[in-house]
Amino acid sequence: NRWYVAKQVVAKSALFSPSDIGFLPDNKPHRISFRPGDNLGWFLSDPKALPIHKRDAVTVRAQDRPLSMDGHGVREWVRGLTEKMGDIIAERRGRRWDAAEPLQAVEPDPLERAAYLARTYFGAELFLAAEPK
Repeated sequence: NRWYVAKQVVAKSALFSPSDIGFLPDNKPHRISFRPGDNLGWFLSDPKALPIHKRDAVTVRAQDRPLSMDGHGVREWVRGLTEKMGDIIAERRGRRWDAAEPLQAVEPDPLERAAYLARTYFGAELFLAAEPK
């Protein structure tokens, strides 16, 4: 609460790559510990060091071409993201995820669908950063 009130949550946080953590074999709680300013944290469930990624890792650069300012490029990227998420869900659940499932009726907008899938199936929040105009 102290860091929230002081607007220091991001400065006092650390970024860890899920691929560095690895596959979690169960639904039990797992913990990572770190000290602000260090370069390593510790995955405590299966003790191992994890590199802390710098905050500038949040900056995403378009690899092929910049996304158009009219939102069309962003919309297509989000559609591709939901398709990839669907493939991962299907692989984990052992069946093909079908976009015609109730998700489409509940979340018709691609951005809302991606946020719903991230929260429901991946335990994550979708965060998109944009440069100010």
